[in-house]
Amino acid sequence: MLKLSEARELTLGAIQSEEQIISIRTLKKRDKHHVREMPVPQLLINELEKLPTTLPDKRLWPINRITAYRWIKAIMNEAGVVGPQASPKGLRHGYGIHATSCGIQIHLLKKWMGHTSIKTTAIYANAVGEEEKAIARRMW
Repeated sequence: MLKLSEARELTLGAIQSEEQIISIRTLKKRDKHHVREMPVPQLLINELEKLPTTLPDKRLWPINRITAYRWIKAIMNEAGVVGPQASPKGLRHGYGIHATSCGIQIHLLKKWMGHTSIKTTAIYANAVGEEEKAIARRMW
């Protein structure tokens, strides 16, 4: 799952349609050559490729961080999502929880989310409530 700052930097050149992968330059590490690859559904690639830009190095969303945050908050409000999870960070956390409840191996999730430490990713494996029950039901 992309961080908000990474999503803002996304370009058409980052989309690998055939492989169904988006290449993300990791901003946190400040190394221009550190890139991680994240598999995405073909439907998302199709939608991204419909965006008006044709230049491979032009940002898909040339907006500032506050505008992007407000867009996400508005969409989540429209969808009826409220509380602390109604934020970009909440979306990212939900992605992590969903991935673990679907049985995604923690080392793959670590790679996709761009975590340096497996300890950070392990937070998503510590599900509670309905998530915990859904994981337990997979055992039976």
